[in-house]
Amino acid sequence: MRRLLALLLTCVLGAVCLTWAAPSGAQQRSVVVVGDSVILGAQGPMVAAFSNAGWGINFDAAVSRSTSAGAAAIDSHWMELTDSLVINLGANDAGNTAAYRQKVEQILSSTAGVPHVYWLTIREVRDYYPAANQAVREVAAGHPNVTVLDWNAATAGSTGLTARDGLHLTGSGAAAMTDLVFGAVVNSVVPQIAPAPGPTPPPETVPPATTPPATTPPETAPPTSLPATTVTPTTLPETATSLPQSTTSSTRLGAVLPKSTAGGKRMEQALDSGGVDVGSALGWTLGGGFALVVLLLALGGAALGTWALVGAGAKQPE
Repeated sequence: MRRLLALLLTCVLGAVCLTWAAPSGAQQRSVVVVGDSVILGAQGPMVAAFSNAGWGINFDAAVSRSTSAGAAAIDSHWMELTDSLVINLGANDAGNTAAYRQKVEQILSSTAGVPHVYWLTIREVRDYYPAANQAVREVAAGHPNVTVLDWNAATAGSTGLTARDGLHLTGSGAAAMTDLVFGAVVNSVVPQIAPAPGPTPPPETVPPATTPPATTPPETAPPTSLPATTVTPTTLPETATSLPQSTTSSTRLGAVLPKSTAGGKRMEQALDSGGVDVGSALGWTLGGGFALVVLLLALGGAALGTWALVGAGAKQPE
């Protein structure tokens, strides 16, 4: 009897031990969401999406929350940060980029033990948001457990996702943010956003080819026959003034020049033809004058000879 009771006690203790040692099943995955009024607009659809997927979700967002206040909220959820953490901060205090960068570094350093941390960028509707987003990217690059979800790039060019301030979500914007966060956390799907194009580099100057192209010998053109050049005699402009055909002038000139000289005859012929060239007239005048001088000398010589003979005859004795 004692042996039977000892056997039954052994079986009970073994069953209890097996029950304690049996696995309790897969642990439920969970996510903590900490942010400001921007992500607060997506609370409804985001909680529903994670809950329907079997995830536990702790959603903690507040209006006008600063990054420092967000860091305190994250610390308050320390016991729950066993899986994933989603952060959306900076819209209210990212104007000082250096200070904002320090706060981002503080948060990511304190959550280095969290398996998965996701940080949403801010829509760049203010001039200091691009620098704030760049600070998040640079700090996150030093933490292998951090993934940057580029909300700004994912919504670029889209309309109707935000209110007039470009930050707070409409119904469509809440659905779009939920899809982005849920896809990354649950399905590990992170959209690959192409980086913004930089300045276009100047076109490269391609040096000319060093190998000269094949040279085709030039075709020898047949000799071209030059047309015969006809030399047209140039008619010199008349420099002499044509004398009018006047009988009176002709008569006077005829009276002055002896008709027996060649010059006089040429002059008469020129006058009779109605005009005279200055050069010809000058030649005729000189010729006629020379002939007249010769004639006068001849007549003078004859007269002197006659006078000498007459004088010699008068002196002879009778």
